[in-house]
Amino acid sequence: MSRVPQLEKAEANGEAREFFETLEGWIAPYQGGESRITNVWKVLAHSPEMSKRLLQLVDYFMKVCPWSVSNPRLRELMVLTVMKEFGCDYGFRIHVQLGQDLGISQHQIAALESAQDSTLFDAEEKLVISYTQALLHKNEPEEEEFARLLTLFGTAGTVELTGAISFWVMMAINVNALKPNPDPPRRRAKSNTPA
Repeated sequence: MSRVPQLEKAEANGEAREFFETLEGWIAPYQGGESRITNVWKVLAHSPEMSKRLLQLVDYFMKVCPWSVSNPRLRELMVLTVMKEFGCDYGFRIHVQLGQDLGISQHQIAALESAQDSTLFDAEEKLVISYTQALLHKNEPEEEEFARLLTLFGTAGTVELTGAISFWVMMAINVNALKPNPDPPRRRAKSNTPA
């Protein structure tokens, strides 16, 4: 059960209502025109200004950030790794759907924790997963691993990947602390953007 009451649009007024309206406009293209607000946003909406800023960051890291846009599969493997490592079932379920839309198999999702020993992942995928795990477990990567990232993605791409990891860690912490109720199953249009 949610630790924070879920604010419904019908109950919201002022800034919270404006946030819900903005959110609906942002979600609709990714839900086949439907504007169903997920429960995570219903708990975050108690702080409308923060929620608006978080939505801007979700938008940036999903649809604008050059590294994320150029590497959607790698992005989702990174997000899934963050959510798995933080035990964030809510976020993990959402990003499983997104990852599958991008061709990430159920076998790959199940093998995330042992990706380095798996033949299911290519070298780039293993590097992104390993880098994410290093930041979460050791707070920094090995120098050789970081040098490989710089070679593969360049300085800007490596900075963007690191920023994206940091953002999704923040989201996992918010979700785990506030504990929104699970969303009911729904049919989704294929997209690379979370609903």
